[in-house]
Formats: sequence, C-alpha cells, structure tokens
Amino acid sequence: MKHTSQRTALGTFLIIGTLLALYIIIEVAHSLYWGQLTTLMHRLGAMQKIGLIVLYIDVILLFIAGFASAISFFRKKHIWKPITKGIIINIYLWLGLVGLLVGTAPTHIVFKICSLLVIGLVIWLMSQIWKMIRL
Repeated sequence: MKHTSQRTALGTFLIIGTLLALYIIIEVAHSLYWGQLTTLMHRLGAMQKIGLIVLYIDVILLFIAGFASAISFFRKKHIWKPITKGIIINIYLWLGLVGLLVGTAPTHIVFKICSLLVIGLVIWLMSQIWKMIRL
C-alpha cells in the first residue's frame, strides 16, 4: 500500500473509532441515567456492578486515547503510534472475550458461525492496521 493510502486508512480508523467510542459513551450514559441505572443498581450483585463500571470506564479511556491519538496523528507527532497499538490490543482483548461468549452461547450454529466470521474479519483488519504502524 502506498504511504498516502496508509495514512488515509489510519486516519479513517482513528476518526471512526473515536466517534464510535463517543457514541457508545453517550448512548450508554443516556440509557443508564434515564432508564436502567436504578434497576441495575438494585438487582445486580457487587461483581456485576464493578464489571459494568470497569466496562464503561474502559470505553471512556478508549475515547480519550483515540482522541489524543487522532490529534497526534494529524499534527504529525509520534505519540500516536504506541497509543494506537494500545487501542488495538484493547480491541483484541474485547474481541477475544466476545468470541468466547458467542462460542459458548446456547444459540443456533449459523449465528455462531456468522458471528465468529465477523470477529475474525475485524481481527484481520486490526492486524493489517498494526502492520501499517511502523514503530
């Protein structure tokens, strides 16, 4: 891939990922505050509450890291490289967890196959982006 098309792909990944994290933050905060927070806090156990908080904090940190990485990328600084690699590692961990949950879920085999194929495709795309980043 040429250098300009690699920069375009990396910039697009950073912008779309940052906007997706911001959307998830706003959507989850809205649904928790206006609908389910009191119900969840009364029904869930301590570990589920901690897990929910950790998940939400992770998405917030992904947004902050994506925002800082995108600004650094477009200002041609070099701090975006390790930050973006950290984001990709985080995505790998979440995709591994989702793949494990989908694989063990009692659902139809066609759903499992399609879901695992999509997860595999995203992992492959993340590995291609990893290769584009020259540290």
